[in-house]
Amino acid sequence: MIQRKQTLHLLAAAILMALTLFMPLATYFGQGSEFVLKGLGVTDITDPAAPVPAFTPIYLSVLLGLAALLPLVIIFLYKKRFLQVRLCFAETVLLLGAQGFIAYYIYNLYKSFEVTSWKFGVTAIFPIFALLFVIHAIRAIVRDHNLIKSLDRIR
Repeated sequence: MIQRKQTLHLLAAAILMALTLFMPLATYFGQGSEFVLKGLGVTDITDPAAPVPAFTPIYLSVLLGLAALLPLVIIFLYKKRFLQVRLCFAETVLLLGAQGFIAYYIYNLYKSFEVTSWKFGVTAIFPIFALLFVIHAIRAIVRDHNLIKSLDRIR
């Protein structure tokens, strides 16, 4: 199971999405305050005890959590290749949705807070890299299926 290429690709996608969930997506600098958008919420770095205005990216948290767990589920379904491929396509939809929500929340936070400047975190583009890993995993699963089908013909 671990020696298969698609396992390594799916594991890399799961790690990238877990990092996206817990690391900063963007940092906003305002007048005496600094806000950080993470997959689990918004925090004020300058005063952690201060309440952040009502802004909780719950949909982003759910999407990132599902996108981090689904590749791990797919890895353990190695005997059901067609189901693996279908779930990989579902993972691509989740990753595209997560990237859309990341862009949406980054833009909305910029508009809603009094921000003088802001910067992206590198984790904001991790879903794109995870998407590439999932596409490579799909290709490897299909190749694996074709190999097994050709070996069945030889017998």
